[in-house]
Amino acid sequence: RRQVYRHLTPLLVATGHRRLLWTKGPWIAAGIAALCFAPHLAWQWQNDWPTLEFMRNAAGKKMIRTGFAAFWWQQLLVMNPATAPLWLAGLAYYLFARAGQPYRPLGIAYAVLFIVFMFQQAKSYFLAPAYPMLFAAGALALERFIARRAWNWLKPTYATLLIVSGALMTPFAVPLLPVETFIAYEQGNTGVKQERLEIAELPQHFADRFGWEEMAATVARVYRGLSPQEQTKACIATSNYGEAGALDFFGKQYGLPNAISGHNSYWLWGPGDCTGEVIILLGIPQQNASSLFARVEQAAVVSCRYCMPFERNTPVLIGRDLRFPLKAMWNQAKHFD
Repeated sequence: RRQVYRHLTPLLVATGHRRLLWTKGPWIAAGIAALCFAPHLAWQWQNDWPTLEFMRNAAGKKMIRTGFAAFWWQQLLVMNPATAPLWLAGLAYYLFARAGQPYRPLGIAYAVLFIVFMFQQAKSYFLAPAYPMLFAAGALALERFIARRAWNWLKPTYATLLIVSGALMTPFAVPLLPVETFIAYEQGNTGVKQERLEIAELPQHFADRFGWEEMAATVARVYRGLSPQEQTKACIATSNYGEAGALDFFGKQYGLPNAISGHNSYWLWGPGDCTGEVIILLGIPQQNASSLFARVEQAAVVSCRYCMPFERNTPVLIGRDLRFPLKAMWNQAKHFD
């Protein structure tokens, strides 16, 4: 209420509504927030609540089930264990300190989000945007604690700890080291495992960066192998949004058409003007493709060294003469996870 009062007082004083702000400030703030959220809510309703479907499928099919202790431990690892005293002090300042009472909603927001994400089996980094506000309050609380006890030595000591630990953990978050050097540095520790997918030498957030250019080049060779007549009507369909996004990005230099996919937001964008006469299929099992097309042939295999294991040796198929109208069967292609 005090924050709303401070920011909106000049406007409401000018219009003679100062008392209204003091008594109704929280409701005004809630109303503004609701108006900002309304377009998103309307879009969700119009599209049959895709975010809820995504969260439900991800939790049930893809994410590793964790409890309170595991999710808490993941937060410590992701944020660097050395920072824990700082953000825990910030959380305590918001929730329990008298001086932090005006900002208590920030602490409550963190606690609510922690519980919601934990029960949703969300990835640990989903909560990361909430930590800057905890760091700010924790720094204030720590400074006051040191000042009351005259422990000035604690400032440079803790700052040094943060710098050293941050430097040691940076290669796990930012790709600074050559791949082979990083593999030796991590010594088999592939980080916090979030999904049920198989992990190889690299943690998933690094492995997901490999293989895309090779994939686009391989698909381009298949596309160029089609007759000029087939190239004019050929489409590219992928099993997931990562493959589709990579082909849209790297495929421009090869003159590839935009990819279509039934995965997540790509399904919402539809099949475009794809007729289904000739479709290059990436990551779709041949058995599934054979039930949809009159003719299916394997044209190539995508290989990559450090990518995710499920993306290695991915077949590239050519499906001809789709048995059913593509737009009519598009709903069956939908998978949100």
